[in-house]
Amino acid sequence: MEIGEYVLRVSGRGYDIGVLSHNLSQNMLAAFHGISQPTLSRIITTIEESLAHIVTEFRIDLDAPEHDATLLDGFLIPIDNRSDQDKIYSGKRRPSGVGAHVVATSDGRLLTVSEIFRGSTHDVTAFRNSSLASLPNQSNTIADGGCRGTNMVVPVRKPHGYELDADRAAFNAALAGWRAPVERVIAQPKNRNIPATGHRRRLCHLQRVVHIITGLEHFRTCYTAS
Repeated sequence: MEIGEYVLRVSGRGYDIGVLSHNLSQNMLAAFHGISQPTLSRIITTIEESLAHIVTEFRIDLDAPEHDATLLDGFLIPIDNRSDQDKIYSGKRRPSGVGAHVVATSDGRLLTVSEIFRGSTHDVTAFRNSSLASLPNQSNTIADGGCRGTNMVVPVRKPHGYELDADRAAFNAALAGWRAPVERVIAQPKNRNIPATGHRRRLCHLQRVVHIITGLEHFRTCYTAS
């Protein structure tokens, strides 16, 4: 067993249970371990820095031929209203938070998660400003209507005051069915409670947390497959 995999199984498991899966407050975790909250905060930061480096080993190559057809969708990580943050309210998904895009295979396997963006940012704007904008197979990627204006396959917009004809309505229904696996993939990161119930710490830590969650899911997939 490589040292990175060993560290991931040991320290990653404890971090996953206490911080990610249960999203316990630092005060509660500190009291449980009999240490101060600032000490626990430094420990969590140290573990995160190590895990963020280690999980990079399990990154999936999006240029691989088997990933020629992909699915894309977004989700919102709720956060409390913060006086030092503006434009985090999502008019589409309602709560205040930050968003991210998920790329998955057509059979429901997580490939990658984009950089986070403010909740008020339109999906297509966030996509164009993220690393996903360089996806090599955009014409074979299915997304929702929020990504109109890209090269991805999106549903047909219903004309104002009119209904779609039967062929276009059938096309949209088929796309909805094909996009179902990415909805299940989004549930995988949300099994770690931070994406589902909210991020309590400073937002500068959240991108690293999302990176770690993605890497842990890749590690779980690789370990299960082996």
